[in-house]
Amino acid sequence: YKAMKDGEIDGSVEGLDALLENGGYRIRGPFELNMLGYELLGDGEVETAIAVFKLNVDRFPSDANAYDSLAEGYLTKGDREEALKMYRKALEVDPAFENSRRMLEQLTAGAERRGRVPE
Repeated sequence: YKAMKDGEIDGSVEGLDALLENGGYRIRGPFELNMLGYELLGDGEVETAIAVFKLNVDRFPSDANAYDSLAEGYLTKGDREEALKMYRKALEVDPAFENSRRMLEQLTAGAERRGRVPE
């Protein structure tokens, strides 16, 4: 996180991946990248948080929570369509993942009230 804040890397997926590979960082599971993403999101670094969440999905494609977190990043950015895609992907990975199910219900219910049902 400090390397991003200090401008040592650009926060892109490529920059983050290079930092991990070249800096000797060991990511043992999706939790570490997920926490970094949420820390960035909390600091208002939405694009960088999304890049971290994307990297997490790339590294751990079988983790439903990684997709759910990427969806939250997109939702924070205001990209509802991408958020819906990622919540659906989380449920493909784990049909019992409750947060994604709840968020999809909330987002689609809101669209139905406005007369538009998302695909």
